[in-house]
Amino acid sequence: MAMDEASSPRRRFHSYVRTVSACDDILERENAVLRAHVHDLTELLAAFDLCELQDGHLKAVRDRAFRRDIAPERELLQVHHFERWQQQEVLLRVLNAKQDVESDSGKTSKALDEISRVHERDLAFLRQRVDVLERDVGNLRQRNELLERPSGCPDTEAHQTAVDLDKEQDKRLGEATKTVLELQKKVCRHQKAVAAQLAESAVQQKQSSRYNKIAHALAEF
Repeated sequence: MAMDEASSPRRRFHSYVRTVSACDDILERENAVLRAHVHDLTELLAAFDLCELQDGHLKAVRDRAFRRDIAPERELLQVHHFERWQQQEVLLRVLNAKQDVESDSGKTSKALDEISRVHERDLAFLRQRVDVLERDVGNLRQRNELLERPSGCPDTEAHQTAVDLDKEQDKRLGEATKTVLELQKKVCRHQKAVAAQLAESAVQQKQSSRYNKIAHALAEF
């Protein structure tokens, strides 16, 4: 009977670890998609002329950039987050009721939550930058469509609109270039955050070892 009671919190703990791992995997895949999308949009901006692309590779990049689903697993991620929160609450209640381990378990939970918050902030930042790049791409396409009207049928208003768009786009392209540089720095910092998360996983393994000792103590309680 004592062994069953001890194995129950152990199962809860392992289930919690699996849920955390599932969340991290989904976030990492989503981050990879965002990086790929930023890369494609940067290539398109570098090509500049979207409507008259002749290069097959750039045409494929253009089509892929406008078809990509940025967050295909968002609902699944929300489910895992909720499940993780429930498991965390149950686990902490069990540990606090049996032994004085709330300090270590609290620190671990806080560290994991902080990593998740940092990860989600980085993803939100990347999405914002992607929106900026997509608007720039849309403006380029609109400007090219206006400029490609037949010269035999002059349209003063359309021409002026194209000129205005050209001036505005020059300004936006400068901002987009700055944005791309910021993105590169942000991705570098994000990679460091992922490395820190891997280090935290090693800490989690040590926490698992501590938990086994706690489970043994619970069995003798």
